[in-house]
Amino acid sequence: MSAHHFKFDAFISHAVEDKLAVANELCNRLEEAGLKLWYSGKELKVGDQLERSIENGLQQSRYGIVILSKTYLQKNWPRKEYYMLKSKEHAWGKVILPVLYDITIDELQSLDIHIADRWAVSVNAGMDVVVEKLLEEIRSPGRAISNSSKASWKKPLIIGSAVLIALALTLALWRIMHQPALGDEELRTLIEAHIQEVSAGFQARQDNMIPQTRVTAATASDVAMILASYQNMKSKYRNEFILHTDARTVRSKKRVQDSLDIDADRLIPQNNFTFKSPAVYLRIDSAQNKITKVSYIVENKEPVSWQVIARTRVENDACLVKVQYENGIRHLVVMLLFPSEENPLKKYQMNIMAFLPVEQIRLEYKSGKWRITSPEANR
Repeated sequence: MSAHHFKFDAFISHAVEDKLAVANELCNRLEEAGLKLWYSGKELKVGDQLERSIENGLQQSRYGIVILSKTYLQKNWPRKEYYMLKSKEHAWGKVILPVLYDITIDELQSLDIHIADRWAVSVNAGMDVVVEKLLEEIRSPGRAISNSSKASWKKPLIIGSAVLIALALTLALWRIMHQPALGDEELRTLIEAHIQEVSAGFQARQDNMIPQTRVTAATASDVAMILASYQNMKSKYRNEFILHTDARTVRSKKRVQDSLDIDADRLIPQNNFTFKSPAVYLRIDSAQNKITKVSYIVENKEPVSWQVIARTRVENDACLVKVQYENGIRHLVVMLLFPSEENPLKKYQMNIMAFLPVEQIRLEYKSGKWRITSPEANR
């Protein structure tokens, strides 16, 4: 089939939600300019088999005008149309002509980096510009395909291309039907469940260090008084800072500070431990009327807040989501070892359980649902 033998100049692929906002007007303007378009609002009739009619329209169209929007990327059928159009490019060269609506190129890249890898015209530039650019491409004489394919020596090539197209189309359709888009609400549910699971792990780690049954409720002022007494004791000392996240454990004050992007010296009672609503628990161990060890727990009672700052499709059934957390430090467990005759060294150890400021999460589509498979620390 040569360019002159296509029934339609272009197929308009769009989400039904975008009809009134942009698709109807774009179709009318292009038809007024003389193009013949396949558009579901005009070509489909009552009783038509939807899948067969759309597939015929796709095959009979030289180009595919794809109106990319957030809604488009979240729906199975429009994405199916996209990959059917893409499969035609093995034989016809450029087929897909992207139009951005209610989405920026940065947002598109975060949602699907592969679809974003094309130059697109945005509706924000005005419908006149969109129509002009589309007409310029569709009417370009260099895009016509030669009709010399009737030569017998080219028949094997045409047959081979048809097989490749059929295979590519079958694979694309299978992938689309088996990997639905990850919707915002489903992503929200997954991240909230992830936060709850990680928080429960933090709580278990804290209870393992200092069982709640052996501590008493206290205040930041109580801890401040004990810290002052401890710091005034003349003795050699050693500080140890340990950060526990869901993905890893970090040691040393400098590495902890770099990971959390916070000065560890601010995590003191005089600053309310940087928490808005801390709960403080205290335990004092003694022997022969001398304090040997003081432990205190600080729990952040304010909920974790979060937002997705990037989302990238890395494989057909996987994506990476970058999440930014606020209020991510959840627990502090501090142990003060006092000097004794046997051991004149005093030791300050702070264990921090926290979400990193930014975390990258990998999600995979398995057994009919999206799952979080591997949080990866990433600043």
